[in-house]
Amino acid sequence: MSGPNLVAWGGGETRVARARQAEGALIVAWEGADTFALERAALPFRRLEQVLGAEGLAGAEAAGRGFARVWARVPLSEGRSFRELVGWRGQSLLWACEAFQRTRTAATRGARGAELCLRLLDVLEPRELDACGLARADAVLLARACTVRGVLYHGTAPAPGPSRGDPAGLPPAARRGWLQRLVRRRAAQSAGPGETTLLVALVPGRAERAALTPLLEAVAADLWLRTLVLDTEERERFANAATRRASQQAVAQLRATHDALAGTPALATSYAHRGVGFAELAAGDLALLLLGRLPEVVRGLETTLAMLAALRPALLLAVEPEHDARRGLGLAAAAAGVPWVALRVDAAEQDEPERADAGPHPALALTFLRGADPRPLVVRLREAARGRVGAS
Repeated sequence: MSGPNLVAWGGGETRVARARQAEGALIVAWEGADTFALERAALPFRRLEQVLGAEGLAGAEAAGRGFARVWARVPLSEGRSFRELVGWRGQSLLWACEAFQRTRTAATRGARGAELCLRLLDVLEPRELDACGLARADAVLLARACTVRGVLYHGTAPAPGPSRGDPAGLPPAARRGWLQRLVRRRAAQSAGPGETTLLVALVPGRAERAALTPLLEAVAADLWLRTLVLDTEERERFANAATRRASQQAVAQLRATHDALAGTPALATSYAHRGVGFAELAAGDLALLLLGRLPEVVRGLETTLAMLAALRPALLLAVEPEHDARRGLGLAAAAAGVPWVALRVDAAEQDEPERADAGPHPALALTFLRGADPRPLVVRLREAARGRVGAS
């Protein structure tokens, strides 16, 4: 190979960087590194972001997203992938944790970091590389990228311990008893063509409810549709003993899946990107997903399913900006046999385009623009509730 020797500098003291630069090496300050020490020592350097440019950084982000998508479909046990192993009532729980997996797992960060390292080596083509002051994970990935590219690596790459997750807690218990009275009334009613409940789920709550007031008022004025507005806390009121038993059974199955997969060669080899492995970095991901995030998802799904069974709506309107939570509502609606509509307030951009294979799709995907006439949306909602959805 041709090109300069390279110092990947992550912070701390500058002795090694100074010595290598005196021999003609280029210093690259790692992503996020505090460069005050280099500047104080008057050592010229380039930032990693400058070396890779916008295209290189975008490529690294795409590598992380792509890895998360592909990993869920890699066979892990008896030819079955993670997508197939995490089932709930005949559907895959992957669709309700896809964004979490893509943004909160160490494996996704590992794939992104591996791509950064490989692109750095491809751009600068160093013969040898010194690493000093790098974070543990960055040092591991850079050392292995050097092996893949045939670059002599100087520096320590200690084996990291497993990552630790911090799954979010469940929503607090509901606080009002009027929902129980509503359920009793609905159970005694005979739903006919003149009486249909449009269930609007607002998450996180007041802000979305206020923004949707014109649309909800227009729906309420429709003679065919009736409206019930619930938020996450109110939905929790529908949890019962049967819900808890079903949740416990599903969580036990998730734990059994975790125990069967943990430590297996198939799982370890699945954590790699372009020849750079990072199984140690992702050691905590399986527990984060199967023992942390997905039990929360299952409890929410069972509660939503109980709510739909109690209220028997003709249509579920999911006003939920968060990708996984919206998909969770779709899973529950599909299990209950209730059509659902995804509604966005204003023209919010999606974090990723929806794909044809990405779980349950709504009967309609609508956007409500503040200040716009809500009546055309009411017509579309009425058609969806009647099972006659026209073209968008």
